[in-house]
Amino acid sequence: MFKKSLLALALAGTASFAANAVNTLSDQINVQVSAQGAASTETILQSDLTGTNLLLTLDTASAAALTAGDDLVISISGATWGTGTNIVPVFADGINTDDTDVVLTATPAYTGGNTATIAVGAVTAGTEGIEALNTIAITGILVDGASAVASGEVEVTVSFIDSASTLTYGSVTETLFTTEDQFSAVIAGGNVMAKTIEVADDRMLFNDASASDSFEITLDESAGTVITNMGANVTSVTYTLSSGRGFAYLDTDGDGTKDLAIVGSSAAVDGQDTFATTYSDDDTTVTIVQTVVQDGTDTAGTNDNAGLDTDVTITVPGGDTDTVISTDTFTVTSTTFAYTDATSAAGTQAATANLVAGTWSLDGGAVITVAGLPFAEGISHGVNIANTSATAGVAELVAMVDGVTTNHVLTTPIQADGVSKLGAEIKALGVTEGWDGKSVIFEIVVTVPEVSIETNAFFYVSDDSDRTRVPVTQL
Repeated sequence: MFKKSLLALALAGTASFAANAVNTLSDQINVQVSAQGAASTETILQSDLTGTNLLLTLDTASAAALTAGDDLVISISGATWGTGTNIVPVFADGINTDDTDVVLTATPAYTGGNTATIAVGAVTAGTEGIEALNTIAITGILVDGASAVASGEVEVTVSFIDSASTLTYGSVTETLFTTEDQFSAVIAGGNVMAKTIEVADDRMLFNDASASDSFEITLDESAGTVITNMGANVTSVTYTLSSGRGFAYLDTDGDGTKDLAIVGSSAAVDGQDTFATTYSDDDTTVTIVQTVVQDGTDTAGTNDNAGLDTDVTITVPGGDTDTVISTDTFTVTSTTFAYTDATSAAGTQAATANLVAGTWSLDGGAVITVAGLPFAEGISHGVNIANTSATAGVAELVAMVDGVTTNHVLTTPIQADGVSKLGAEIKALGVTEGWDGKSVIFEIVVTVPEVSIETNAFFYVSDDSDRTRVPVTQL
């Protein structure tokens, strides 16, 4: 069969033809499918995707070349055909009213698990013949769900092969769909805990005269994109919160029961979600479970999640206004969404880990921790605080020994632009408090800016003996 365009093409070389091919695929391309919604789906239908069909629009060269006896070849990569695939291509002129028609066989030949070949039958040329911008609408594609979810991206390639099976022309490849994690959680910078602890209030209150702080987690059910295909439905969200010092302090009287509680709450969307809090045995983490209260209008297989409250507030007490609030750092180490997918099977998705939830710092002072000063007959102590600022201050000593904490306001002032020696007063306290034979950990709270303070601590047995330095940390 003589085809001028193909003969000219053969003279120029097939590479040139491929380079000039500008067929396009549109409508059902670059679709996002929920990896969670499709998690256990055996087959992803073309009708599951947004759009009407996969639309091939012919360029000038392909329109001139296409004739009876050629093949239309459709293949996918990143997955295999799903069970029941029945591809139906339909030619449409859509340019003129000359009734050009191309018959495409109703029974494709499927090979390799991912390729369909459709024979081009009779061509009714009409007045103008096949033209650029004529289209072939492709429906009936079914994709194997397991292989698609595993690869994360399915591409489709549509091309033609001439009747002699020697030349491929008009090839075009596009992403049919990608599978994306549906759920995400973020804590915006303005929604973290950032209160400061008032040194002037004996560190029992924050700078706003309260004893608690909170942060807000924003949930997104489409991971920042528009996923409207095969969406999963959230049933619960589990948050794990960690603290630099742990949560044992919530038991304010030491009886083994939490007297203060970390609480989750949300602004109701369609019925208030419920929250439950549990603490790890070692008090290093707390788990908050948000159970989604559905409103009865959710549709299986969509991602509207009408019952999911997406603005979640976690309130953390610092103390009970009668106990010292300590500096701390907080991290949401994990956020896990539990869901049901498009087939109603249950699954979980972990969102971004280690979200910064905030810090508590001192307002107008510094906390110095002195580890393990021994007290005994003949032992002397040196605790020296150098203050480089022009601000004088006072010091409070918090002593921790045998599980008991006591507070003492020292009479020795913190000098401005000088060195204050607290060792003698601390030694005297040891006598009155009965610390003989004990190793005592101290926190020294000073009402002087932290950046201006430098501390060293040591002990010695006699005036002429070596000094033994004790580790000091400062916040």
